[in-house]
Amino acid sequence: MNGKSDPPLLVVRAESGKDLGTGHVMRMLALAQGWQDVGGRAVFLFAQANEAMSQRLEKELCAVTVLHEIPGSKGDAEATTRFLRTHPAAWVAVDGYNFDQAYLMTLTESKVPVLVMTDYPHAEKFPVAALLNQNPPVRTDEYAARAPGTSLLLGLQYVLLRREFRAWSQRRPLRSGRVSRLLVTMGGADPDNVTERVVSALKGVLPANIQVTIVVGAQNVHGAKVKRAAHEAGLNFQYLERVEDMPALLSECDLAVCAAGATCWELAFMGVPMLAVILAQNQEPLAAAVERLGCGVNLGWHHQLDATKAAQMTAGLVKDSARLAAMARCGQALVDGGGTERVVNFLRQYKDQLPS
Repeated sequence: MNGKSDPPLLVVRAESGKDLGTGHVMRMLALAQGWQDVGGRAVFLFAQANEAMSQRLEKELCAVTVLHEIPGSKGDAEATTRFLRTHPAAWVAVDGYNFDQAYLMTLTESKVPVLVMTDYPHAEKFPVAALLNQNPPVRTDEYAARAPGTSLLLGLQYVLLRREFRAWSQRRPLRSGRVSRLLVTMGGADPDNVTERVVSALKGVLPANIQVTIVVGAQNVHGAKVKRAAHEAGLNFQYLERVEDMPALLSECDLAVCAAGATCWELAFMGVPMLAVILAQNQEPLAAAVERLGCGVNLGWHHQLDATKAAQMTAGLVKDSARLAAMARCGQALVDGGGTERVVNFLRQYKDQLPS
């Protein structure tokens, strides 16, 4: 790949921010960790400086380079291609909604195989080596018009979990269905401050012995409002920011109200039943799948959310231990924790699979 002296390099192009959240970068961190685990190196490229995220990545021994370009622009694509030309890489992994077909066409000039992580079948025409969509329902025929030679990695068997989650594969708790700790988390940013609405709605609907753990991410700017709402609701609550060991926290939680993003598959893996709120368009099919597959409840779009009804549904689930236990078992059966390894194995074996 890179020569005998240098471990193979994975270049990641992803974005996060107060409007984008942290999900794209965090699932790419899972891939980078898996790559490191087999002896590789990883570098993340950001269009603009992001101090909080850079600190997290550097703590994980990932290098960070800032391109100083507009995300998804021609300048961004050209700067990324220049980086690839001067830093021989085995793969470049791209995750985000700013990266269109023109952007990816520019990247192909580097001759480095491109993996695109996507939540939409509309990526089918992207000129890339591989498309990764870890969300159900995904069918191969949805990508029938993909570029010739593009490999497909589709479905929950490819869920990317970070190293700290994978360490729990053999010790995930078995859930009884009894609730003593409720988690509320709306991802790394929550620009519409849905967390505050959910917290306020819980006033008077939960038994006093249930602790509410509120987790906000590094890009959330509404912390003071959320804490005030929790106090005003009279909740027995714990407020946490920038949690790094999420699986340890989830092992102690019995039910979650969450954004319908990648967190859902982390919760499923840990056997935590969930009520999922849609914060962005790409989360619609994911929230529907959570309910259809049986590991949670779809609360619908945040802007249409009936807070009182959502609180009542949460309170009703708290009392239904049999249903909660079934949801927990379902989640653990759906997400086995081997997705990161499967994707990394594909990347490592890719060149061996190409026709001569």
